[in-house]
Parts: sequence; structure tokens; C-alpha cells
Amino acid sequence: MLKRTVALVMSSVLVFSAASAYASDAQPLSLESAISMAKEYSPELEMADANKTSLSKQVKAAAEAKKESKNLPIVVSSNFDMLYVKNGYYVNMYSAYLDLASDERKKIEAGIAYGVTEKYYTCKNTLRLCEVALSGVHRAEDNLAVTKQKYELGMCTQLDVANAEIALEEARNNLLSSQQNNDLAMHSLKITLGAADSAAFSLTDSLTVPSFEHDLAADTAKALETRYDVKALKVSADLSEKYYKTSGVLGEENPKYHTAYADYLSATHNYNTGKRNIALLIKSAYYDAINAANAASVAQKKLDYKKKEYEVNKLRFEMGMITSSVLTALSDELTMTEISYENALLTYKLAVENYNYQITVGV
Repeated sequence: MLKRTVALVMSSVLVFSAASAYASDAQPLSLESAISMAKEYSPELEMADANKTSLSKQVKAAAEAKKESKNLPIVVSSNFDMLYVKNGYYVNMYSAYLDLASDERKKIEAGIAYGVTEKYYTCKNTLRLCEVALSGVHRAEDNLAVTKQKYELGMCTQLDVANAEIALEEARNNLLSSQQNNDLAMHSLKITLGAADSAAFSLTDSLTVPSFEHDLAADTAKALETRYDVKALKVSADLSEKYYKTSGVLGEENPKYHTAYADYLSATHNYNTGKRNIALLIKSAYYDAINAANAASVAQKKLDYKKKEYEVNKLRFEMGMITSSVLTALSDELTMTEISYENALLTYKLAVENYNYQITVGV
């Protein structure tokens, strides 16, 4: 069973090398193209368009009803709802919803774009982790070769050889796990794009992050004018105010008046509080991006240090100054540091992307 497992791991190393060699056979896929594919496949956008069509018809129907009720006498006590038809409340309501539907569609598009961005760069990240794992395999192979030479010269024990062999097996297992994660990430991306499972893509956009320089106050002020959720809260507040004011003809003794007043107070409160909560959300995204930038910077410095540390100690190992187990531990630390750096880079990239969406229409 153990031999079969090792054989499978070795096969996976060859498969990874072959996949790298034949990457040119895969269809090049930029992030922009991936987002376009996902939008074309998305049922959410189709439903948004259907909703806009429905609202457009409701606006026309409300306008026609208003026209027909122009000369219709209304007895408020028995047919109060017709007053809203006659004064154009429903025309205003459906028109506002129709305008809002355009912003809702933009928000859906932004959500799709960010979701694809997240999956696209996660795939890039898992591919890099495969490369990191493969480097770990190569270091373990070199370590084992040198250890065996030393053993033949009587410079180390059989335990050192056994330790180096175990380290190589662990490195290969790590590579296999990394490949599986890459396969899962790519499969998830294909589902989002509506692509066939058999489709092969070569992701062309690199996972790089520009410096994060933003004016939080200016970005927040702009976002409170452009975000869909703020506009939706404002429409709800405005419509509830119009409904409440129209209900004034009923008099304060009528329960419908007080219901309308309560709805107006609730919608106004939701709008005012909602804006503050959305501003808080943007601030949180801003801090996330700053913290991710700082973490990526530290991770880069740690990686540079660990690379130098490993190279120095590799020479010490070859000179017989440290044991194989010590070098193995340092190699493992280097691998983990490389993984931490790649993950920090992904976190930073996605934090910046998230902030950019939060300060426009929202996600």
C-alpha cells in the first residue's frame, strides 16, 4: 500500500510537470474575459432584466390608472387607496423602483465581477503554491542525495538517511495536496463561468497588487451617492413620506394614518442608520486593505530572510557542520514561509479589490 501511495505521488509530480509544459495548449483567459463569461452565464442578470421589464409595464399601468381616475370622485372613508392612484403615488413608486432597478443590476454585475476575481486569483494562488511545493520536493531530493553520499562516507547515520527519506515523502505529499487544491479551485471557477469541466484555461493576469493609496473620507462621501443599498434606503424613505403625507386626509383618529406614520419613521430611521452602517462597512474594508498590505510586506521580508537562512545552512550541511534533520526543518520552515507569503499576497489583492467595489456600487 505504501509503495502504491509513493508511486501515485511520483506520478502526480510528473503530471504537474507535464501540465506546466503543455500550458500553451490551454485557452488563455484574462480576468476581464472571465468576468464577461460569468456575466453572460449568470441567471441573476437575466432575472434583473426581467424585473426591469416588469417594472416598466407597471409604470405604464399606473400611469393609465391615474389617467382613468382623473375625474373619478373619491370617498376617502370608503375608497382611500384610490386616492394614491389618482395623485400619482403609484406612478412615482414604480418609476422610482425602475430607476433603482438599473442600480441593482450594476450591483449584481459588481458582485459577479468580485466573485470571479476572488476565484480567478485563488486559482493563481493555488498554482503558485504548487510551485512552492515542487521547490520543496527539489530541496528534499537534494538533501536526500547529499545525505546518502555522506552515509556512504561514514559521515552520518542511517537515521539521517531515514529522516531525509521521510522529509521527501512529506514534500511529495504536500505537492499532491497542493495540486488537488488547484484542481478544486479551477473547477469552482469553471462552474462560475459556465464552462465545461473538460475546459482548459491558462490564467494570464498576474497576482500583483499596486500600492494602496486612498482617501477614506472622499471615497465614503462618493460611495454614499453611488451605492445601490443607500439609494434603495432613500427611495423607501421618500415613498413612505409621500404615503404618510397623503394619509393625512384620514385624520389622526384613523389607524391607517398612524400605521403610515410609523412606517415613515421606520424607513427614515433605516435610511439614516443605514448610511452610517455602510460608512462603517467601507471603513472596515479600508482597514482590511491597509492591514493586508502591512502583512504582505512583513511576509515578503520573512521570506527573503528564510531564503538566505536556508542557503547559508545548506552550505553548512554540505560542510558537515549541521545534520540532515536540521536542514530538513529549515526547508520546512522555508516552505511554510513561502506559503504564508503567497497567501498574504492573495489576501492583500482581494482586500484591495473588495474596497474598490465597496466605494462604488457595492457588492
